[in-house]
Amino acid sequence: MRGKQSPAIKKSDDIRKSVIEHINSFPRVPSHYCRKDSKKEYLTSDLNISKMYQMYLENCKSNNIIPEKESFYRNILTKEFNIGFHVPRKDQCDKCYVFERLSAEDQEENREKHSNHLERKNQARSLRDSFKEKAQRGECYFIQFDLEAVRYCPANLNTKKFYYKRRLAVYNLTMYNVATTKAENFMWHEGIGGRGSTHVEGRIET
Repeated sequence: MRGKQSPAIKKSDDIRKSVIEHINSFPRVPSHYCRKDSKKEYLTSDLNISKMYQMYLENCKSNNIIPEKESFYRNILTKEFNIGFHVPRKDQCDKCYVFERLSAEDQEENREKHSNHLERKNQARSLRDSFKEKAQRGECYFIQFDLEAVRYCPANLNTKKFYYKRRLAVYNLTMYNVATTKAENFMWHEGIGGRGSTHVEGRIET
């Protein structure tokens, strides 16, 4: 009968289901970088596995359920879910961001393509510097646009119930006059509009 019986340490389906349901109770957001290259989703940056497990313990206590160990909870989260913790970062070139996270073999395969990309990037910077000098001399206008990294509102939560709520994504478009060093910011949340070109144009007009 070897191999016919379930191992004694194997958890029941009900136990696994309760852990999976708790992890699924946290709202997740798609990556706003490289969405077409990855299906990974993200939890908010103020969460971590230890904090999620403590909330799992509280949930089990309120429902009179015997909780599992943190190692079991962590194993399900890392092995059965393709999710991470969202960390707002400075805007970065999408192609460079993807290349840095490729395996060594894939990087070698795409080395020439990435080198050409870096060369074009350097040419663009040189052209930018030349226009900057012209703008400072009053020969033209030089305006820089930057749709910054997505932020989530409210940013800091002290009430654990809020971790189970979906927060608003907040967008910020900055327009910077290189010659005068003055900047204008246009901010809106996803309830008003998205990040598409028509939404951005509408925010500037209003």
